[in-house]
Amino acid sequence: TNTNGSARCIVGTVSGTSTSWGSAITLDSSNKQSDYIDAIYMADHDKVVVAYLNTASQGVQVRLGTPSGGSISFGAAYVPTASSHHPGLVYDELLDKPILAYRQTTDNYGYAKTLTFSGTTLSQHKDIGQITGNGDASQFASGGVYHTAQERVAWSYNRDNTGRVLSMKTAVT
Repeated sequence: TNTNGSARCIVGTVSGTSTSWGSAITLDSSNKQSDYIDAIYMADHDKVVVAYLNTASQGVQVRLGTPSGGSISFGAAYVPTASSHHPGLVYDELLDKPILAYRQTTDNYGYAKTLTFSGTTLSQHKDIGQITGNGDASQFASGGVYHTAQERVAWSYNRDNTGRVLSMKTAVT
């Protein structure tokens, strides 16, 4: 959720046909302006990855969370580049890694990176590089998808108020 500008997460526990909600956790209490939030759950690791724009610093921040009961704790923020915007996440099951897409505000190209983690710390695994064309002003939507049989990820994104889809093979190790 985004409450009063701060990015917040809430853990929901499903039991039968009911859901109970834990307490909201603020991702960054010093950041009162968060936007463009995306999140993925990595079931094999019982971890959550959340990406959001810290509008105070004009950069994407990505955090790794560990749910426990009705709460969640987050590690330090990973910042792909200071001039990043509009994050999108997808979990690549074959690589067993999250993939982050974002727009670089200095040139308006879309870029992607595979991420790796240890404990509660995220870091770059591999820089996939530029993934959209010149001046696309890519605005990646949340909810990227991974296709197991095709070994591809796909994101929808907006370019000049026109919806587009980016699909790429992820055999990046």
